[in-house]
Amino acid sequence: MTSSDEVLNSLKQVLGLNSGISLSYTQTVSGQRYPNEQYSVSVPANNSCVVVALEFELTNTTGSDITLNTASSNAVIKLGIEGTTFTKSKTILKNDMTNLKSVTIPAGQSYTAAAVFQIPEIFAQRLENTTLTVGSTNAILGTMELKKLQFWFPEAEQISRQLLMP
Repeated sequence: MTSSDEVLNSLKQVLGLNSGISLSYTQTVSGQRYPNEQYSVSVPANNSCVVVALEFELTNTTGSDITLNTASSNAVIKLGIEGTTFTKSKTILKNDMTNLKSVTIPAGQSYTAAAVFQIPEIFAQRLENTTLTVGSTNAILGTMELKKLQFWFPEAEQISRQLLMP
């Protein structure tokens, strides 16, 4: 494992983020779609899958607005669950970490960006030991452990029970 600071700095570099942007991992959420707000553009879970989103806070630490464009980056973001690795899905979400297009963060303000994954429902009960791996198309730059996932959809308990039944 690499220190979380090193991994986040590597992510910041491969995304091409300005030195005036600080990057921190905030939480991991999962459910049948992301984001969960009604009437918003969201990524629905594929058949027999759960959507997992790693959320990051991007903070503008300068005195002026900063516009972010990460769509041309060669960042590779992977989620590891007990030895199985899932690669980040490309989405049309405005806050897609590797697909930010002309997102302006005012001076001193923050923005929540996300890396979204589709994982099979069977992994929904194995989310205790998760990792974030960051790299470029050419190399792995580091891996860090993540905080325990939080479910935010009502069906989570029902799916959990179904997965545990023989």
